This record gives sequence, C-alpha cells and structure tokens, in this order.
Amino acid sequence: SAAASPQQLRMLPLLRRVRGNRPGRPPSARASSFAATFAERSARYWTPERLQALSGGRDLPLSPDKPGAAALLRVIGLMGSDGSIGSEAVRKFRQINLLLLEVERHLAPHASRPTRKPLRVLELASGQSQLSLLLAHAAAHRWGRPAQVLAVDRDV
Repeated sequence: SAAASPQQLRMLPLLRRVRGNRPGRPPSARASSFAATFAERSARYWTPERLQALSGGRDLPLSPDKPGAAALLRVIGLMGSDGSIGSEAVRKFRQINLLLLEVERHLAPHASRPTRKPLRVLELASGQSQLSLLLAHAAAHRWGRPAQVLAVDRDV
C-alpha cells in the first residue's frame, strides 16, 4: 500500500478524536461532540477584528463564525488546533470560499428545492475530497437538506 501523505499523517490524531474513544456512542454523536467542542474553541480565537481581517469585510460562506465551518476547516487541514488559520492557509481558505459560492450558483435550482430527498452528488477525480466535504457541509448548514456525496479517485 502507498505511504500516507504528510497531510494524512497530520490528520490522524484528529480523525481518531472524531471517531472517538467512547464505545457505545454512535459516530454521528461523536462527530457532533467534536464539532461543538471545536466551535467553542474557534469562537474564542475569532474576534470581530480577526474575522474582518480574514474576510476583508465580505460575508464568506465558510467564515469561522458560521455554523459547522470551524470543524470543517479543521478536518480539511486549514485550521489549527487553537482555531487559527495560519498565513499559509489563508489563500486556500479564500479559494474554497469562492469555489463554494460558484458551485452554489450552479446548484441553486436543485439545492433550494423544498424536498426531504437527499441531494445526490458524484465527484470524480476527487483528490483529497475537499469539494465533497464542502458540498456535504453546504447541504447540511446552508441548504438545510440531506446530501449523499460520492467521491471517486484513483488511488495511486
């Protein structure tokens, strides 16, 4: 099997924490607990001044103060354990916000339909699956509907 990338190695402790060490709790409860705990930590870090500096005054969909965004940013490796976004990750942070806005613009007719049916998305050549995670996050936190996202990539 292929060796783990440096990013995958950095995420191992986080993934173990999300999966949890408490038997008997369903994975969704552990993930919710992680998201809530990390959101509190992130909220302590992100003062209005820091949010303004990060966003440039724009209303970004993945701003650290938005519901669920802090945990997502941590899982995809853009946010540190203290809730901060390092200077090297700010460019990627802005890029994924713009990507999400563009995807939303094209998916709006489908995503905004009032239905309980899940939005089904197939992402091919997904790489690290960041787009898939963004879409699942947007479906839950921005569009208010379930989603089934299938990410497919060739394992090299």
